[in-house]
Amino acid sequence: MRRQLDVERAHGISARLEEELRREVRQLESITVHIEPCEVREARVVVPLAEDRGMASIPSEKFGRAPFFALATVDRDERRVRDLVILPNPEAVREARAGLHAVRALVQEKIDVLITPDIGEIAFHALRDHLVTVHVLRGRQLDEVLDNFLRDELEQILQPTKVDQDG
Repeated sequence: MRRQLDVERAHGISARLEEELRREVRQLESITVHIEPCEVREARVVVPLAEDRGMASIPSEKFGRAPFFALATVDRDERRVRDLVILPNPEAVREARAGLHAVRALVQEKIDVLITPDIGEIAFHALRDHLVTVHVLRGRQLDEVLDNFLRDELEQILQPTKVDQDG
């Protein structure tokens, strides 16, 4: 399982799996499901952007209202970016809950990490439900932000950082 899966959720998953196996395999007398964390070498990282200039892009101050998202596939062992795609954020113009709608679109891209200056409560919990970790954005350009992430210099956000207005 991913590192960020808390003990309570891991226990719940293993209990449900054991229960399902007992239902499906009637002759099963005993089973134990053991969940261990794994180190993920490759991660899909999202950074909200104010503009699209590749690695020279300026990060956005807002997550849900960012006009673009950088989707970077990074190799944590080699500390390098393997692939970079800049995606437009069609949810930025939504009147309400832009952050939640952005999360729904981004989780379809199988993201692992979001790096952002702030995150509202609804978007934060939606990301957590999809096992996406959130880190504090630090850096003036995308390349600097990703370098900071690859050097493990970005603090993880463990709770929402702002009151929800629009994500």
